[in-house]
Amino acid sequence: MLRVVIVLLVFLFLHIPVLYHFILNIHTRSFYKNPFINVFGVIIFLLGFILSMWARICLGKNWGMPMSVKEKPELVTKGPYAYVRHPIYTGMIFAMLGTTLVVTIFWLIPFIILSAYFIYSLKIEEREMLKQFPKDYMAYKRRTKALIPFVY
Repeated sequence: MLRVVIVLLVFLFLHIPVLYHFILNIHTRSFYKNPFINVFGVIIFLLGFILSMWARICLGKNWGMPMSVKEKPELVTKGPYAYVRHPIYTGMIFAMLGTTLVVTIFWLIPFIILSAYFIYSLKIEEREMLKQFPKDYMAYKRRTKALIPFVY
């Protein structure tokens, strides 16, 4: 339960400024002076947030903090996991990108740092998954991309 609270607090800390800034500046045009970019940023943020939550729900009891090992895990390949192996990270990256588009270019700093951390984490998690599910995970890895379908 504590982990869920921590994740929710992180989401609130990182993402509520997007919606707040968008609503506050909808008439005055925000940082980029372009309403299309602001609306696009909010849409990217919301899609990322929804993807992360959907992925978390699909993981069910298999969910844990990044790079944690669960007892008796199962390989989840349904929902967003049918398209990418790390949809929670993908969703968080998209949400941070949306935040950057709406709030300020300075959000690129946490965007870059956290994206690098997610890539580092997924590499460690994949090593663990290969140990736990040698045949199944290798086949899953061959048919899906890590973060972005058809790209990476």
